[in-house]
Amino acid sequence: MTSAESALVHRLLDAVLREDVWGWRTEGRLIDGHWLHAPRGDLAVRVRPGCVSDWTVVEPVLADAGVTVSGLDAVLGRLERLVDPVDAEGFASWRQECAAALTADEALPARRSVARTRGERPAYDTDPYAATLPLESAAAHLGHPVYPTGTARLGLSADEVDRYGPESLARFALRWLRVPAGDVQGTLKDVPTWWPSSDPGHLHLPVHPLMAPRLGDLAGSLLPAEEVEVVATLSMRTVSVCADPRYALKLPLPTASLGARNVRSIKPGSLVDGAVGERLVRALVADDPRWSSLILHADEQTYAHLGRADAAVLIRRLPDVPTGTTVTPLAALPASRFDSELVVEGLARELGCTAHEVFARVCGLVVGLATWLYERGVALEAHQQNIALVTSQGQPMRLLLKDNDGLRVLPGRLPVALQGCVDDFDDGRIVVDRAGPLRDLFVTISVHLVAGQLAVALADAGVADRVQLLRTVRDALSGAIDVVDDPDIAQELRRDVLDARRWPVKAMVTAGTLLSKERSGASDINKCYVDGPNYLRTV
Repeated sequence: MTSAESALVHRLLDAVLREDVWGWRTEGRLIDGHWLHAPRGDLAVRVRPGCVSDWTVVEPVLADAGVTVSGLDAVLGRLERLVDPVDAEGFASWRQECAAALTADEALPARRSVARTRGERPAYDTDPYAATLPLESAAAHLGHPVYPTGTARLGLSADEVDRYGPESLARFALRWLRVPAGDVQGTLKDVPTWWPSSDPGHLHLPVHPLMAPRLGDLAGSLLPAEEVEVVATLSMRTVSVCADPRYALKLPLPTASLGARNVRSIKPGSLVDGAVGERLVRALVADDPRWSSLILHADEQTYAHLGRADAAVLIRRLPDVPTGTTVTPLAALPASRFDSELVVEGLARELGCTAHEVFARVCGLVVGLATWLYERGVALEAHQQNIALVTSQGQPMRLLLKDNDGLRVLPGRLPVALQGCVDDFDDGRIVVDRAGPLRDLFVTISVHLVAGQLAVALADAGVADRVQLLRTVRDALSGAIDVVDDPDIAQELRRDVLDARRWPVKAMVTAGTLLSKERSGASDINKCYVDGPNYLRTV
């Protein structure tokens, strides 16, 4: 096996145990203290006690009746024996994902070399938001913190990823639709100065070049010219506008990532929900002296669509920041810059502190804000890709938030003046009637995916000992709970989060690829959970 293949097999076997696929973790038989056998058949993996999961895989191989099985195809072939026939289609999709991920992982060195050359453009040194783009490219090379095939983009060829993906710091021009103004829905009124002009009675809407050949009946409305240069961001379907990097456009893409069912189109209702979520969070933060000085918001109130998921755009306007400001995507902290220095170490050097101290500040902000919002009935799906750190001379570290459409809201905890806003959400799953769904999102995203997994990644990168970094997360969470005003909510957070024996764990592969919604029971594939140990209890 190549090193890329070995790492991929290791990740996918870990995911099988973490998500308890086929009951392997909870129903498996532990023999000789370190071989965990599948509930049926002769397959086994060598394990040791884990962090996020009760067990983690020691080496990227299976044992089949005592015979060692290695290599992606061979391992998947053995795992297929455990698949229920009704789930055969999902497993076939996972095979495709794994193959795409291996191709992508093996291409990363070449793509990094291309990105390094492209990152030398002067524009990346002069504008704070343009300067984040090489960092987003570096983050793309890390893959996803927990999803095993996070580099796979189903439906796209390797050449298409080369031409349009963040791994290569791709720069390209958009296609545009010319459509009757009356057909356009949303909030688009005044367009930025770089937006192509249109004739009276019509509007121009941007289209990602990858989507242009797949628009079906709209193909006749495509303009022949490519206009407005953009650069791919970590999200890939979100692109930064070269003429004014304060603007980013979120566009539908003909691909699925982080699960075969996670298609990267844009449902019109999600644009509504993101705008309402932003207004709600802005209103909450504006009323608090501390958080209003520490939180910046992307403006996501302007969007347009044609009533369908393949023809839509969110126009994100980032807040003005002074020249000399550093904007660092949270996902990039464990990544290496093109000069090989860790992003977190470069930021620490700028701030005159250690990388561990940078992480402590990040935990204080991310976990502190999430806890403060939880007390007020809001849990954001603000993962590492949706948060950036903003640092400038003479200012405290601040957070920049974007993408507020996947939140959960418990109306009874909101200030009375804001409770009416919940009627504006399009997705009925956002508003909940109990604390459980709020708590699940709080734990799986803010505590685990952002703070906990960042601690693990920084430890793996050699920044500090894993236990020390996880203790920093626990201290941040405990400190945030200490200042919760409502004693009942504080008690709830200590009992059900900080001191809980078990935590919810996202079953991303299960709900996103392996099982249908009917089989997984998930109303939202991004919020399907199993459980795992609370690893902060023991640090």
